[in-house]
Amino acid sequence: MARVERIADAAIGVLADGGGRALTHRAVDARSGLPPGSTSNCFRTREALLGGVVRRLLERERAILDANGPPPVDAQSLVDELARVVVDAAGAHRDVTLARQAVFAEAAALPSVRDEIERARDDFAEWMTPALRQSGCTDVDGHHRMLLALVDGLITRRLLAPAEHLDPSIAIEGLMRGLLDHSQRPAHAIVGGEP
Repeated sequence: MARVERIADAAIGVLADGGGRALTHRAVDARSGLPPGSTSNCFRTREALLGGVVRRLLERERAILDANGPPPVDAQSLVDELARVVVDAAGAHRDVTLARQAVFAEAAALPSVRDEIERARDDFAEWMTPALRQSGCTDVDGHHRMLLALVDGLITRRLLAPAEHLDPSIAIEGLMRGLLDHSQRPAHAIVGGEP
């Protein structure tokens, strides 16, 4: 494993265990087992370190998606895959998810980190796009953003209350049906404000 990846993975561990406040160059050095100063040699500032974490999170999350087979190709397979993402994100890949949420909180004040996050969202959107197009969505960009917002909310809820055992596919399928129904409504009905 390359030194940069090792440091980014250590930073993910620090964020998962202690949140944003715990992330320091010194803490990452200690977690990585590398000599003091190693993290600052790769990432001079905390902002640069957070950007590196976002890039590594994207690599790891993409590897998780790819390990589960090809991207979804229709509405039902998209629902199934997104539900699996929710379950896995709060379960087997909880550390990655906690780190991602800590980075999101930090990104509010850091434009360069927000830009990295948007690139990561674009990658996930690309993974979803074939299924959305095949399903008949007329606003792929808008619909994938709504689906991602729901998935993020479901993951957060599952992290906070893991004992609830709510089936995420019910909410995802409900939103997907609504999006598809909206896509198939005539333009005059949407503009005219019909329910």
